[in-house]
Amino acid sequence: MRLVDYFRLGWANIVAHKKRAAIVVVIVGVMFGVLIAGSLLIQGVENTALDMMTRSTDGKVLVRSVAQQYSFCKDVACDLEADKAELRQRVTDYGGKVIEVKMLGQDYVLDADLVQGAIETELSKAPADATPVLAPLSTLSNWLQISMPERAAAEVKVRTAQQIREQAVGQVITVMGGKKYWVAGILPGSFGGTSTLALSGLGQKNPLDILLSNVELGGSAVLIIDDGDLRAETVITDEIWATFDTVKQAERYIAEIADDNCNVLDVQAKRCPRMKQYEAATVISSPVMTYRNFEGVWLVFKILAIALAVIGSIVSLSTYTRLVGKDTKVIALYHAMGATKRQVVGVYAMYLLELSLLASLFSLALGVGLVLITNLLSATGLMQVFTLGFGVAETRVWLFGWNNWIMVFVGLLLVVAPVCVVLNLYQFSSKKLAQKIK
Repeated sequence: MRLVDYFRLGWANIVAHKKRAAIVVVIVGVMFGVLIAGSLLIQGVENTALDMMTRSTDGKVLVRSVAQQYSFCKDVACDLEADKAELRQRVTDYGGKVIEVKMLGQDYVLDADLVQGAIETELSKAPADATPVLAPLSTLSNWLQISMPERAAAEVKVRTAQQIREQAVGQVITVMGGKKYWVAGILPGSFGGTSTLALSGLGQKNPLDILLSNVELGGSAVLIIDDGDLRAETVITDEIWATFDTVKQAERYIAEIADDNCNVLDVQAKRCPRMKQYEAATVISSPVMTYRNFEGVWLVFKILAIALAVIGSIVSLSTYTRLVGKDTKVIALYHAMGATKRQVVGVYAMYLLELSLLASLFSLALGVGLVLITNLLSATGLMQVFTLGFGVAETRVWLFGWNNWIMVFVGLLLVVAPVCVVLNLYQFSSKKLAQKIK
């Protein structure tokens, strides 16, 4: 028989027992659908949060590092220049790029190209007597002297954030001392009691907080945009600033230099040649902390997913085995019509594979449907917390992210079919059929 014949006969079996096939598809697919929904949601929250945190720098992560200078160093016990050189080398080792950053007073000055994603208006509109800046809502709130009412409702907090946005972006703000800032855009950062994206910070209860509470908002530094008129007034900082293409690279770099610190006891014990104390942190929001938190979330999910996938596979195998066991008369009919055992096995392998394909489609539809429903039910809260946490205008937020785990679940469903046929080969023999018929 041709492959198309196996497919046609397998599909005929499904059509002939539509109700049974539908029940099998639901039983086999429902557990994997829940796993797919969980995977889509976790990846969606992580991707969306990290994208919002790094949108200012076009997906890159901006990290500043400091080598601590000791006032009591003697001989070769510490070497600040060697520390700086080592930090620069570490940046390169982890795929980063060292950048030159200037300072104007106590504020950092960055090239406009580096933070282009945060600039919401044309820099050419900045008045000559005002310094173009990017700042988080918390800083702008202080500059504008707009306070957040205590125990305010979520709607009030969002209105306050929008009020700050309207009075800040593209406007000149005069701060204490008479210094004038022209706000080119808003950076993400904790505001209005939202240290994380958890909706509980807005007085709302939502199961999504299991994931949203892992998004650390942190804060952002005030960044002056170098428009070409500040060069004579700025000085180059001796801190080590770098950009990393991915959050993972930045996380590895920060973790590595934290483990490389050496105190007096370490030097005396000859565990390291000199004293050194490195500090490193992201400049805009907290993508590294969020990434670390989600590594823990994924670890828990993987353990649960493996356990549930094994249970789901066993359920699928037992369900398919019962199907084959109930089709004794059909299998006998194939033999009576002259089909060989190999051909009968091929027909049932295709039949079960088609059921697995339907179960896969059902599990994908169920997973996507559950995620869409969750997003729709949480739409208002997500819009509010994203507005406060990232300083963006109110907009619909969709938490939906694809990853390889989904293909693993689909693959397991498809593998179950041939495995079941192999384990039940004895049921296709004419001798076994004769025993059952008697």
